[in-house]
Amino acid sequence: MTMTSVSDPMVGRLLDGRYEMLARIARGGMATVYRAIDRRLTRTVAIKVMHDGLSGDTDFARKFDREARSAATLSSPHVVSVFDQGVDDGRPYIVMECVEGCTLRNVLVKEGAMEPLRALDLFESIASALATAHEHRIVHCDVKPENVLISDRGQVKVADFGLARAVTNATATATQGLLIGTVSYIPPELVTHARSDARSDVYAAGIMLYEMLTGTKPYAADVPINVAWMHVHNDVPPPSAQMVDDTDSRRIIPPYLDALVLACTRRMPSDRPRDGRVLLHLVRRARRALNRGIMDDPALTEEMSASMRHDPATLESTVPDPHAGEDTDPGGIVAVVAPPVPVSHRVVSAGSPVSSHSSLSAPTGGFRVRSSTPISPVDAVGWSGGTVVPPPRTSPGSPRSATRQPVPRTRTPRSALTPIFPHISHDPVHKRRRRGLLILVLVLLLAIGGGVGAFAWFEKQSWTSAPTLGGLTQNEAQQLATANGFTITFDPEFSETVRKDTVIRMSPEPGARVKKGSGLHAVVSSGPERFTMPKLTGMALEGAKAELVKNNLVVGKVTQAWHESAKKDTVVSASQQAGSPLKRGTTVDLVVSKGPQPIPITSWAGKKTTEAKAALEKAGFSVSITEKNSDTVAKGLVISQTPDKGEGAKGTKVSLVSSKGPVMVQVPRVAGADEATARTRLANAGLKVSVVYTTPAWLRLNVVAGQDPAAGKMAVKGSTVTIWVS
Repeated sequence: MTMTSVSDPMVGRLLDGRYEMLARIARGGMATVYRAIDRRLTRTVAIKVMHDGLSGDTDFARKFDREARSAATLSSPHVVSVFDQGVDDGRPYIVMECVEGCTLRNVLVKEGAMEPLRALDLFESIASALATAHEHRIVHCDVKPENVLISDRGQVKVADFGLARAVTNATATATQGLLIGTVSYIPPELVTHARSDARSDVYAAGIMLYEMLTGTKPYAADVPINVAWMHVHNDVPPPSAQMVDDTDSRRIIPPYLDALVLACTRRMPSDRPRDGRVLLHLVRRARRALNRGIMDDPALTEEMSASMRHDPATLESTVPDPHAGEDTDPGGIVAVVAPPVPVSHRVVSAGSPVSSHSSLSAPTGGFRVRSSTPISPVDAVGWSGGTVVPPPRTSPGSPRSATRQPVPRTRTPRSALTPIFPHISHDPVHKRRRRGLLILVLVLLLAIGGGVGAFAWFEKQSWTSAPTLGGLTQNEAQQLATANGFTITFDPEFSETVRKDTVIRMSPEPGARVKKGSGLHAVVSSGPERFTMPKLTGMALEGAKAELVKNNLVVGKVTQAWHESAKKDTVVSASQQAGSPLKRGTTVDLVVSKGPQPIPITSWAGKKTTEAKAALEKAGFSVSITEKNSDTVAKGLVISQTPDKGEGAKGTKVSLVSSKGPVMVQVPRVAGADEATARTRLANAGLKVSVVYTTPAWLRLNVVAGQDPAAGKMAVKGSTVTIWVS
């Protein structure tokens, strides 16, 4: 068993002051299993702690205690021993033997299909465990590979006896209606009536043997409930049907092994072997034959097929085993099922009518003979007017009588059709009459019997059994039907589990009684049904939805997203890739464009042009800049912006006007010129004039003595130049 490293609050706890929890081993639907140390006995144990959903049910706790005690009574080398049970913090737990190794599931995953002999070697131990449990009236209710443990030394043990039964009987609410038992191995009666018995374990074991022989389960579906109903409505196919393309001779499955699997997995519980003891006997018979290399034994196949008709008590009766050898009982005596006897509604003993489902077999206190002594069915089982009796016994060492001892007969009541004759006189006068009457009756009976026999023979010759077509290709099915004198029609059907061109099912069902030359009908797999995912990118939303419906796909979640190039309300992407094959009804999610994402526009007027450009471009705008002189805005600052507010899409153009500052002019030289000339020169340069007189008017010469700014300096156009006139 592999341990998980996931932290668990139970690890490290001490249960009842005795069991130290070391590590979590596994977690299942009902409980979690831990490796622990029993401090009192100093041994490693496995402890199964029930989940909280079950621990709250007092009825379950009571039944769990009862089932755990019952399981503890089982004594078998193939049953995981139960040591103790209790309750910790309101949660029931059970202490079991710790098996170091792996599960049968691990082996199946690793190896796949097993050789029949290896499968029977393992399965015999499983059947032995079930036989022990059923003898103690304990039903497992959850037989599956996960509950079969294989130790490192190769010992096979079955775990969890009675626990699933405790859950199914007491915790329907706690488990929220969960159907206990892995659905791949669930018997039909548990699905339809929620009732199980020993034959339910036999069914699950038969499914498990099928998987061991083929490497696959007989039924598979996407939804577990569909698998459950397949168990109810379908017959399990023979394992050899899965070996059609297998050329490995070691993997050939003999007919009697097919018959064993089919007998265990019949849908009607009354048609299966009655319990684990019958199953164990049949497994040992098949294993003995297979071990001797016998690949076809019609008698053994019939015994397997008729196994449900045998009372387990008759298994103690003994008749010669044609395969007896070194592994039989001393003297060549082996225990086998008595040959099936035709059944009817006639009375077999006083007041004991036999139903149509009963079987006639030797008494439970059967007899023993040596395999070297030939014996016929009449010798083995005495028939006396409807009653089965054993042959006369002889004391040890006494010689056999030279003549057969008369077999005691019991009188059987006459049927309504039995004529009642008056007493016939034995007087010699009547002898000739009586002889003639007897001859006449005999002739009439022979004539009637011959006619009925002829009619029955011709009727029998016109009927046959429908062949098994499941698992064959269409061509193989056609050839097989034609070879057996049938006509056949085919209908295609998609299938997720059956490969293309292979027969899924047929009607009438395989083995059904049909007229020779009649027609058969088969459903052939067309493979998985798939539809091509259409290309939806760029399509309008409504058109994309219509395209999905057209292709048998389902519109899923529709989300909207900004997109810079896709038009509004068009498909941008889909959850499935265009061109990929999809199942009918696959959900496809769509992403639809809302158009370009709007970006808020901020005004940058009066701020540095370089900063404005960087910020606008980062936001996703396209920026253009023009320069302009301004007497009011300093050089390098934004004079104006277009647009300067609102929203725009990514790539929208924003125009900036950057200030170059005021217009500058060169101050002309006016010093030495007269006042009028100076004024004219400065005005022509775009400058204003401020005059300062330095002498009185009567002494003034009107000549410019100086200026500010000086000649040649740059001044803002329109600014004032001061001149001094003397």
